[in-house]
Amino acid sequence: MKKALCVGIVFVIMLAASPFGLFAQQGDLNQLSRDLTAKNGADRAEAYRLAALNGWATRGHGRNDSFFELQKMLHGIPAVYVTFNADAARSTNTDSTNFAIGGGSGFVLRIWDACAPLITHQELTGRVTWNDPTTAYNPGVNGHATHTSGTLVASGVVAQAKGMAYAASLRAFEWTNDTGEMSSEASGGMNLSSHSYGYTRGWYYNSSSSYWYWYGDSAISDQKDYLFGFYDSEAQVVDQIANGAPNYLPVASASNDRGEGPTSQPIKHYYWDSRYGTWRFSTKTRQIDGGTTGYDCIPNGMQLSKNTFTVGAVMDVPVYSGPSSVVMTSFSSWGPADDGRIKPDIVGNGWQLYSSYNSSTTSYATGSGTSMSCPNVCGSLALLEKYYKDTHGGTAMWASTLKAVAIHTARECGPNPGPDYMFGWGLLNTYAAYKLLNKDYLDDSKGYIEQLTLTQ
Repeated sequence: MKKALCVGIVFVIMLAASPFGLFAQQGDLNQLSRDLTAKNGADRAEAYRLAALNGWATRGHGRNDSFFELQKMLHGIPAVYVTFNADAARSTNTDSTNFAIGGGSGFVLRIWDACAPLITHQELTGRVTWNDPTTAYNPGVNGHATHTSGTLVASGVVAQAKGMAYAASLRAFEWTNDTGEMSSEASGGMNLSSHSYGYTRGWYYNSSSSYWYWYGDSAISDQKDYLFGFYDSEAQVVDQIANGAPNYLPVASASNDRGEGPTSQPIKHYYWDSRYGTWRFSTKTRQIDGGTTGYDCIPNGMQLSKNTFTVGAVMDVPVYSGPSSVVMTSFSSWGPADDGRIKPDIVGNGWQLYSSYNSSTTSYATGSGTSMSCPNVCGSLALLEKYYKDTHGGTAMWASTLKAVAIHTARECGPNPGPDYMFGWGLLNTYAAYKLLNKDYLDDSKGYIEQLTLTQ
């Protein structure tokens, strides 16, 4: 079925539900940005007031150099963002596309991350700008943003670290008011953004305290965090932004939660006691994230939005020789969404990616995680969007069209034909997607790609 759709009409229905009333239209995005900025600020202030009152940590590090920061109280639980810490180009077949159409010169990507990338790094200088207040510019907090930015747009001073869209530009933001800023940037014509972070769910190890924390709501289930797979107001907000900006596609990491948890139980750990609104110690045995099967461990938030392109992580694929040549990483989170939708949408290389780092303007590091597969895919999609614009008078593809083209040209993965909740629709094949766009451009009478509106 997937191959038949590759040469037929390609479209996706834009779906969204709004916590702010009616769907936002193009002219409403600036007002939505103001509303979200005010709400995000108030929510954050209240969370930090409670943290100061109760002595909670507001930021710190977890295992594998992940970085966390308190954002708000959500569903009665502290909501914490956490990072989901030249083989990449081979895996998604982006190197062939770069050879065919260049590195995305003139295209502007956006990134939201835990902190600022080191914009003076030799791979980024002159093409990456910091767009939050200068007081927030602190690339020394964590190297995550420098690494993900390099995966997107590193120029290739060191060939092994060359980014997917190595000639594109990048506007960088810190994650504190991401939705407010996303709405504002979307009103200005943003097409793609990369988000290698999400909410902490289930088990999380806090390196600062040397304790495991369990972020579920024990009043609902003391075994499994019910917010895995849960479509909530946070996911709705991102859908509302995408609905108001039909040419904008947010790309997000699926998370690294699968199999997360203490290797032996019972173990003394913190859990959130919703009856008293505080962290308490427990030695109760709880299932690891994803349970024994590994399914249903994608966290609430933008990862589960209907219009977000959610990316899982696979091992490097130097040569694709069939579905079995694509090997899943041990950590990449699996779906589905609780309503049965396919999540993740697609997979990319998230294993041992070499990229720029923040230690100095000439430093590099290797990282693994869906944090790495997300910019790997997002930077690759930028090349497709740039080619479409170049061949269509500067007009951007609908986000739904870009998503559909990527899905229907993806390489088959997984134990059974078709999409699944492990690999989504398959491994991104940027070159196959480019060839489909090129075929449609050269012979538009065939209707290989048509952007149509389907009435409800």
